Amino acid sequence: MAQAYDGAIGRTRTAIVHVTDPHGTLVAVQVHTSVDASRDPALVDRLYGETLNVARFAGGEPMPLAVPVVYHDPSAEVMVLVLGEAHRHRELEERIAVIERLRDDPAAIPPYVKDFAVVFGPAGLRAHLAQRAHLRDAAAELDRTPQQLEREASELDTLRAEPRVGDTDRFEVPIEPGEPGDLVEPGDLGTSVEPVAPRASAASGDLGTSVEPVAPGASAASVAPGASAASVAPGASAASVEPGASVEPGDDPLTTEVTELPLEGAAGEILDAMVARGESGCHLGPAGVQVVVIAGEALARGLHGALDVRIVLHRTPGYPVAALVIGPPAALRAAAMAQLAVIPLDVAAERDRAVLHELARTFELTTALIIRGQAFRRCKLTAPLAANVAYILHAADDHLRGLAGDGEPDYGAARDLVLGAGFDLLGTEHPERAEFRDDKLAQIASAQPVRRALAMARRFTRPSREDYLVCTRGFPLPRWRQLRRDLLERAVGWGLWMGPDLAQVAVSEGLARSRRDLIGKLERGFEGLQHDVDAFDIDADAAADNATALAEESRALGGQLRPVKANGAGAIASDTNSVVSGSISSTPARGTPWTPEAWSTEDLIAQLERPGGTRGGRPQRVAAALALCDRADPRAAAPVVAAALKMNRSEAVRVLARSTRFGAAAFPALLDGLASSKAFLRHGAALALALLRSEGATHEVVKLLLSEPTELWREIARAIGQIGSAALTPLAHHFERLGERTRPAEERVAWAMAHIAVRGGKAAISAIAEGPSMVAPIAARALGLLVFAASDHVREPSEPTASGAERDLTVNHAFSRQFFEALDRGLSETAAEPADLDPGDAGEP
Repeated sequence: MAQAYDGAIGRTRTAIVHVTDPHGTLVAVQVHTSVDASRDPALVDRLYGETLNVARFAGGEPMPLAVPVVYHDPSAEVMVLVLGEAHRHRELEERIAVIERLRDDPAAIPPYVKDFAVVFGPAGLRAHLAQRAHLRDAAAELDRTPQQLEREASELDTLRAEPRVGDTDRFEVPIEPGEPGDLVEPGDLGTSVEPVAPRASAASGDLGTSVEPVAPGASAASVAPGASAASVAPGASAASVEPGASVEPGDDPLTTEVTELPLEGAAGEILDAMVARGESGCHLGPAGVQVVVIAGEALARGLHGALDVRIVLHRTPGYPVAALVIGPPAALRAAAMAQLAVIPLDVAAERDRAVLHELARTFELTTALIIRGQAFRRCKLTAPLAANVAYILHAADDHLRGLAGDGEPDYGAARDLVLGAGFDLLGTEHPERAEFRDDKLAQIASAQPVRRALAMARRFTRPSREDYLVCTRGFPLPRWRQLRRDLLERAVGWGLWMGPDLAQVAVSEGLARSRRDLIGKLERGFEGLQHDVDAFDIDADAAADNATALAEESRALGGQLRPVKANGAGAIASDTNSVVSGSISSTPARGTPWTPEAWSTEDLIAQLERPGGTRGGRPQRVAAALALCDRADPRAAAPVVAAALKMNRSEAVRVLARSTRFGAAAFPALLDGLASSKAFLRHGAALALALLRSEGATHEVVKLLLSEPTELWREIARAIGQIGSAALTPLAHHFERLGERTRPAEERVAWAMAHIAVRGGKAAISAIAEGPSMVAPIAARALGLLVFAASDHVREPSEPTASGAERDLTVNHAFSRQFFEALDRGLSETAAEPADLDPGDAGEP
């Protein structure tokens, strides 16, 4: 970016400080003094989680070090000096120290650096960044076109017709079909339902549970999470619903239990006072937490059926605001705010704090839903959110303490911000939204999905992301921890290495007595897994990686594992065992040399089903496949690619590379390769499809780029560069179709564009960057990556990688190199080499 600061202070930097350990010895400790947020997001997570500058001594507790840290995000043009809470009296001295460093820096100093902010602690940094985001959004309002203003005015008129919580205006809106002019009375919102016949209980773990029938005349009915129908007494005001139908695969599960209560108990002094004021709210009474929702007719339409509840916390720059959110399950998951009741809570107010303390003990809400001054429904909501409330209370108190020195906290302004239009109350625009899938965590039937679930669990075990789950998403904390424990229990049983953080969780959960004991269990479990044909569905490379990780962890703990079998799958390699003298050998008989001309296409296709080796002059499977590729007979395309998808890595890379000679005939079969559970087959199929350069093939490769769960996406981005400028439209199309445009997706598209640019598409990328499209900022980012892409890199050299990711990048790059080598002389006809670049044109990385 033109305004980005490139000076030394804005880069990630470290220093050595001397710390006195518990024994009185001065120990040298490396600390971070500056963090570049765009290049080192992992360090930002540690800064947020207060684990960035921490000294660890043998036999002692971790010791946080109050080291000033410069936070710099050049992409957002933000520089902040983060001081510890204990250094509030040193703000001027530390500010002067940074200014003196800037004075001695030869780099140009843009305004945002010259006017850097000072905050105290991670909470202060979060609040400052949140405030900047809010101000940026407000400034964007000034840049709207007349067409946008006209469209937004129309949308505003629609929203005004859908009143939110607290709107007590009387609208004459019919709920059920009827004669024109019919008005809806409070008791008409629900429909009378006959008692539901008994059903068998659902299996353990299902969302649905059985619902007991309600006798005629009964005043209450229970709605279990995910039940297929809510049984209510004839004449009751609740309607029959199917909550499970509102929860799609991948959505957070419905965990709220709804128990209908008689309307007669809805009266009370506090309720009457709230109704008189037209004010929704909650209070703690003798019967527990009582909630009153004052609803207009439009809101009430959603509140007469299935209900779900969340509690969230938003740490605004001026105050932490907790909020109860009640509404239909589908509306909660889609953040359809016009259909949701939102009740803010002041964590410092005595009444609201008493409510929160009670909910932290047991999360039960006796809820009265009011329309036109009368109750139309009364029910009890029970959810596994007590631990969430306790977490939120602690987080809110921490945030309040961080605001103590920044003037008088303002709950009213913070509440208005949280309840205001456009505020992301339920975190639907959060970058982690698409990364967490409850259903994927529960898929532990075989080794491959367990490994994928472990990757997700590792991600959200980190404090900053667990905070997102609880405070922003409102995901039940007990469910997250139970899913994680079940996953770890399966991983330990099968010997799948889960990483150091989850290993510590496994020990703390009682799955092993110590780390050493855990490694022993993993060793035995992995050996047993390799003999389980149903569960062992990972490829040899993944098995070898797992064995290597276990061996390294064992050595780190001073132990040693037994040797792992050479093929990583538990089978004994044939060349490691002796052969009894006189037994029949597997050595092939000698025959006449085989040449492709000696076999018909049909005979060669028949050989594809044979295992490797040569017998009686017959061609082996790989040789047959390569010969068919050279003939390029369209009839052989599907059989050859299908055979390649059953080969090992070294065989598949040769056959998939040569399969491009079939042209369009290979397209349908290569699509099967994109769906393979083996990464190297997805890799080879993507490279082959990219070289086909057809419209359909390009769209499929772009879709894989945006959905690939591993570091393989980087090689796919490079493969898209082989397609050239024709891939730009599919890239923009699929990116814009994403429901949530996360930063990882933007990074993937930027790298693909960079690889296109160095292969002759730079002019097109530059035109996109200067235009008004949604992908213009991404194209600008791509231009900044040209230097790296021109050197055939797939990441910036300073970009941090997770444990094991560096090896993945090396292995993937080697596969790509072998693929293009296998093209032989066809390489010049199908693969585009990077264009010559003027280093000055590429821009600075």
